[in-house]
Amino acid sequence: MLSSDYGREKVKPKAFSSLLSSCSVPATKYPYTYTTTPTVSTSTSSATTTVSAKPTCTGTKYTVAAADTCQSISKAKNIATDRLIADNNLDYNCTTLKTGNSLCLGATCALYTVVKNQTCADITTGKQFTNVQLISWNPTIHATCDNLDSMIGRAICISMFPGPYTTGGAVVATASPFNTTWYNTQTTFSPPPTKTHTLNATAAAAIVARTSYCPLSDDDISDGWTIYDLPPACASLINPYCWPDPNAAILPSTKFPAVCTPTRASASSSVPPTNAIPTPLEPSTVSSCKKYYKVLDGDNCYSIAANFKITSAQFNTWNPYVGADCSKLWLGYYVCISA
Repeated sequence: MLSSDYGREKVKPKAFSSLLSSCSVPATKYPYTYTTTPTVSTSTSSATTTVSAKPTCTGTKYTVAAADTCQSISKAKNIATDRLIADNNLDYNCTTLKTGNSLCLGATCALYTVVKNQTCADITTGKQFTNVQLISWNPTIHATCDNLDSMIGRAICISMFPGPYTTGGAVVATASPFNTTWYNTQTTFSPPPTKTHTLNATAAAAIVARTSYCPLSDDDISDGWTIYDLPPACASLINPYCWPDPNAAILPSTKFPAVCTPTRASASSSVPPTNAIPTPLEPSTVSSCKKYYKVLDGDNCYSIAANFKITSAQFNTWNPYVGADCSKLWLGYYVCISA
């Protein structure tokens, strides 16, 4: 540490020697070599300013005329207004443009004049370029395209450089080839894997039989009701009827307290009314139906008939709308399984 000026600020050489003496340690046990830091000259000289060489214009030079504006020059020379301003170090509102100024005109492009209340989508719709390309050609347009109203009247590029060329006084926009090297040229694709469903008809029928007295309807659940919306004491009463174990015994009808039902208006019985017709119901279902079943995911006409020990002919007679080919069996709708 004593070898540097920094260390000597922290520990003085005399203090270090005293410390060694107090410990009866000879200084030769801790040798060090001190080298002074080179002194930096503080002499001053007259300040000089280096002026960078003026950039060489690699485009076309243009002398500003009396009636010129940035917009008129950019449109006449097929250069985006903001690019013209940036390339010539003009202020954004072009107030520093003076008659006689020499401008450097860079690469040209096909132009479009921004009008009020436009979006990038308005400009690109029906064109052979995207919003991303439009913004890349015009860096002053925000990525969210929320500043077009500040560019009303200005010309923007709607093509890649180089842009239009002149033939006989008419401006013709050259088509800019798109890079298609990243396109996927594959035309043949393997078919997606076939998803198969294994229907556990016995389990489905068991759940239906054990939830027939649940006081919470599908409409209640669709409206946002859950078991947590009811008093905690209701859970032990409702769970066996609404979320039963498929292997448990089928519970008998019971009567739930009013506070354990979504309406909470009065006591609710889990026994449906004798003539109750559930909804939604398959159209044209026989009016004399005595028992209904709600179609679950994976059901078909044959599996429903087999589960409830009825024939396919009976099922089709009671539910004619589903058709002989079962093509109109609708998920979530009720069908008749006894009449």
